[in-house]
Amino acid sequence: MNHQHLFKPTTLRFLITGIFISALFFLCPTAALQAHGVELKVKESAPVIFVKADYSGGSALKNTEVVIRFETEKTARAIFQRAQTDLNGYFSFTPHLPGTWIISVDDGMGHMGEEEITLTEDFFNQPTLTGGKGKSKTPALLTNSTCCYLLKILLVVLLILMITLILSRTKKRQEAKDQETKDHDTH
Repeated sequence: MNHQHLFKPTTLRFLITGIFISALFFLCPTAALQAHGVELKVKESAPVIFVKADYSGGSALKNTEVVIRFETEKTARAIFQRAQTDLNGYFSFTPHLPGTWIISVDDGMGHMGEEEITLTEDFFNQPTLTGGKGKSKTPALLTNSTCCYLLKILLVVLLILMITLILSRTKKRQEAKDQETKDHDTH
């Protein structure tokens, strides 16, 4: 059996490229792979909304522009407030009405993030620890880092399927060549 031509040059290049990209994907630090991602962590603690803005790698977005917009059934997305994060990536605001609040951050260098929260009357009407009205909860948000890990899992599965397909097709081709050689030798 001749193993010299087990892989065609194009198949071999494709396989090596896939392995190289996969190796880079898992060997590079997560922060480098997510350099343009921003993660916003929102905590509702009536009467204030607290937000922590980080790059997907974990470092804080320092002194980054924040735009807070407000939307209800009756109004379009109107700018409610413009602000900046502090040196640790934190900022907060006090909403005044129930509705949809859109929090956007942009560091001016291509790193942007946006979260949307919906506040109901309950947020404004429940008592807080300070005796005021409001409700404290932390919403379950699908963050950018969670999406990144899910993407990694998906890429690994796709890579395994790709390698399996290539090896299967190569094996079938080799078996066909062997059968052809065997048939040729018997004639």
